Amino acid sequence: MDYLFSTERSDGTTIGQELLEKTRTELAERFGGVTVLPPFSGTTIQNGTRHDGASNAGFFVVAPNTPENIKWFLDYRETMKERFGIDGIFTTISPSVIA
Repeated sequence: MDYLFSTERSDGTTIGQELLEKTRTELAERFGGVTVLPPFSGTTIQNGTRHDGASNAGFFVVAPNTPENIKWFLDYRETMKERFGIDGIFTTISPSVIA
């Protein structure tokens, strides 16, 4: 599961480190580990205007691909949106096999 999101809210404020750390801890406690993607720069287009240098962040979690986990991740995305005060989180679910 990947969660990717802008660390800058639409009002120009940024998500506080304490909120990111809380989320990191919750994911690690729930699934036994989490990878925090280092801050990276992106590009957004809002109302036809291009904004380069958007600050993004993300979390990557490896967990069993079960219907219960999928539901939990999607519900947790809503928790993160409310906690961070942002409109959207790009989410990907990638099935994988350990060989």
